[in-house]
Amino acid sequence: MRQALVTRSSASECFGLFATVFWIRLHAVLTELPRHFSTWELVGSDVPPRRAALFQAEKAVHDACMAIHAALNETELMWVALARHTEAHITQEGFSYGLEDAGTKKKKRKVLRTSTRLSTLGKHHSVDEITARTQALLAEHGGDQTALTLALAAKVAPLIEALLHAMRAYLEELKRA
Repeated sequence: MRQALVTRSSASECFGLFATVFWIRLHAVLTELPRHFSTWELVGSDVPPRRAALFQAEKAVHDACMAIHAALNETELMWVALARHTEAHITQEGFSYGLEDAGTKKKKRKVLRTSTRLSTLGKHHSVDEITARTQALLAEHGGDQTALTLALAAKVAPLIEALLHAMRAYLEELKRA
């Protein structure tokens, strides 16, 4: 009898790698990519006619990123920030209480940090609120991070397809420009 090529543990390892890349890339789509594809906002109506199609393609990429952002609720955006931080860093200092500088160069003073700025939301939230809301979201998926990852991946999958289409169109326009 032939042995299965993918064992249960290797499948879990593969999913773990998928989840790691998924959270890091989704975070980038929500935070970095829209900034990168926002030149059209600065140029406005002063676009040279020969570059108009390129700027429209850039705007389509930006809009596709924003559609993904809009599809996720605030708690899901908190989870994306936390999951990305967890996957990309050894420690999650921003998501726990800690000391931070609050004084001047002459008067070194530390205060207790009780909130963190979430790049996916563009604002500060208390560590307690982030913990409570992300734990509640995880509980909605039976405490199973794999189930939560798959649910959010399924939720944004059609929008990611639209983003990929917009990015391909942008690259084609870039070749023509």
